[in-house]
Amino acid sequence: MAKVLYLSYDGMTDPLGRSQIIPYLIELSKFGHEFHLISFEKKSNHNEFHSLSALLMAHHIKWLPLIYHKYPPVISTIYDLWVMYRNTLKVISENKIDFIHSRSYPPSLVALTIKKKKKIPFIFDMRGFWADERVEGNLWPMTNPLFRLIYRFFKRKEKELLLHSDAVVSLTENAKQWMINEWSHTEVNVPVYVIPCCCDTNLFIKQTPEMKKASKYALQIPQDDFVLGYVGSIGTWYLLDEMMQFFKCLQELKPDSWFLFITNHEHELIRRKADEYQISNLKIVSATRNEVAELLNALDASVYFIKPSFSKKASSPVKQAELMAVGIPAVTNSGIGDTDLFFTDESAGILIHDFDRSQFMNAVEILLSGKFDPTVIRQISLKHFTLQHGAKLYAEIYNGLVNRINDDTSRHV
Repeated sequence: MAKVLYLSYDGMTDPLGRSQIIPYLIELSKFGHEFHLISFEKKSNHNEFHSLSALLMAHHIKWLPLIYHKYPPVISTIYDLWVMYRNTLKVISENKIDFIHSRSYPPSLVALTIKKKKKIPFIFDMRGFWADERVEGNLWPMTNPLFRLIYRFFKRKEKELLLHSDAVVSLTENAKQWMINEWSHTEVNVPVYVIPCCCDTNLFIKQTPEMKKASKYALQIPQDDFVLGYVGSIGTWYLLDEMMQFFKCLQELKPDSWFLFITNHEHELIRRKADEYQISNLKIVSATRNEVAELLNALDASVYFIKPSFSKKASSPVKQAELMAVGIPAVTNSGIGDTDLFFTDESAGILIHDFDRSQFMNAVEILLSGKFDPTVIRQISLKHFTLQHGAKLYAEIYNGLVNRINDDTSRHV
């Protein structure tokens, strides 16, 4: 088994760390792997440090939380990565680390530097095309010379990370195939593994009539009314106007429909958009991760439209895994990650190819036909999106890397 140093710029006290990092580490620790974890935590989340430390300690995960700095932009990130680098060297000097598992691009720059300095292998868990995401999401506007420079820097480093990493993890087959095609005439020859965003299918369980009844009652929604839901953050990538337009089409065919937003952000923006489109029967609720699992039971269907772009080839929405685990059909747009693979035959949801009224109305008619089987949708989730499935794939990468390290060691003895 391996001693692994896991590097994350995302915080463990953030929702993403809670749902997409810690559960994997706990599952992987059951395979016998020993983890040292470095992450950056927001000071505002300090109340969660104690309980989270206890959870990680219970699974023998040694956690080194560092303080995240947001300001001044760029300089604060460079400073944080320097702090991560110094602490990474300290952990390595005190422990016999077999390899580094770095999540996304910034921590992978640290892992790359360590490999050059200490010859320690690393997994480039790239997730998606991070630099392109930031440009296409207008987080790095190309009208700004500084952001143009940063983008070019990371695109150069992306190639270097691919050249020098010992394994690459992509969220989607779509992104993997694009990379393979791009690399066919280059010297890049690193194995690429696909591991989508998974969910805890013991928390997100199949919806039952009793659970739906209880959730609707708690939300004060009439039992016979149709509930369309959106779950997750609003902004950057998610097309709120188009989702409102879709709901308007739903209300035309089924006036007793509700639009339920389960999100902790942008409540006022949602209300303004609802007023703009003259939408009635709107509900917005904030929720913890456990509460989200319960609230999903109120849904008859879900919608999430994502801004189409190159970087979305590599997108694996967490909400997709959670909705499918509960057995909720979704309406989304094509070209997002591997969604087309799961939705093409309309067994788990409906693909929209253009944001126009005719496609919206057609999708609404399919939703109202009652053709979707929650059991079938959940079975697809159990096949592709369980934490156990994701952890098993990571364990295979780990074991392969350990075997390569042992082979290299034996050859040099």
